Amino acid sequence: MSDPSPRTHYKVAVLVYEGANILDFTGPMQVLSHVSPNHQECDPNSIPTFETKTVSQDLLVQLSASINIEPDILLVSASDNIKDFDILIVPGAPMSIIRRIIQNNASPELDLIRRYTTATESERPRILLSVCTGAFLLGASGLLSGLTVTTHYRALDELRDLCSGLEDSKQGKCSTNAVHRRFVDAESLKGTNVRIITSGGISAGIDAAFYIVCKLLGAEVASAASRDMEYGWMEVQDVDWPMKFHCSLY
Repeated sequence: MSDPSPRTHYKVAVLVYEGANILDFTGPMQVLSHVSPNHQECDPNSIPTFETKTVSQDLLVQLSASINIEPDILLVSASDNIKDFDILIVPGAPMSIIRRIIQNNASPELDLIRRYTTATESERPRILLSVCTGAFLLGASGLLSGLTVTTHYRALDELRDLCSGLEDSKQGKCSTNAVHRRFVDAESLKGTNVRIITSGGISAGIDAAFYIVCKLLGAEVASAASRDMEYGWMEVQDVDWPMKFHCSLY
């Protein structure tokens, strides 16, 4: 996945929509914002290695927890210039919202994802990252056939059903392998220069973002960013779940 000609600047589009889970995209954005081009702890005065822009079809987007944001770029403009982005992040949302989006095969969100994967004008390697139930938007776009992927553990069966339903008319069988993992690097989408990475629920997107930093810029850079964030990231994508957590007040 490493770029044969490592760069110091990457453009990142972050798709947001009504009801999107906040940490799904702010977690990865926070990771990317802590990457320093000098491979040391974050320097607030340096030029950012990852330039992130939020994208939405609405001028004002109400996210989960009733938090409103104004996107940096409207979706129609981003679609026309999607070839300029190196990374596209697709967050998840409650399944009621996800189902509403994917039931319209021509929804603006699905159109943006398809445009990103088919932007042949860009020859450099690019990354498509879904977080949590954002994987359903990739699946509804027809991108997960034949791949091993993940999503929130409670939605794994429904993701398999979605992909199976889309594939039945083409192949007669489901070739999408939905597994319970922290994140999965499915490598390059066939016939494109786009690498698909899917992450598990919510906080798993943070680990997937560190994985991307590690692959693009090296382990030293990723480690420096994790120290800056005081976050112990899970470097191995196939960590078995559920993990056991212990909480006690005493």
